[in-house]
Amino acid sequence: MTEHTLHVLLRDNPGALHRAVTLFRRRGYNIRSLHVDRAETAGVSRMDVSFEAPNATQLARELERFVDVLSVRNVTRYPAPPFVSTATTGAARPQADGICDEENFA
Repeated sequence: MTEHTLHVLLRDNPGALHRAVTLFRRRGYNIRSLHVDRAETAGVSRMDVSFEAPNATQLARELERFVDVLSVRNVTRYPAPPFVSTATTGAARPQADGICDEENFA
């Protein structure tokens, strides 16, 4: 099976996330990762889900029929952005260490 990724915007209502995720279970698809966060718009949540399935098109169409789902975008073809390390070394290290000192929060 192929791994797919969908970005889903849904209303921030009780049970909305449960109904969306239950669709994956009913279809027998294994969810590889699931991240839910509030969207920029009040009352809207953003769900990013990666899952294994032969095809994501049918599942996306079924999700779009749910009342609480506002939009579904298949982003399987777009690679994830590369990981960027924020570790500091050398001359910048002492400066970075002092950022979280208590006197900087007074």
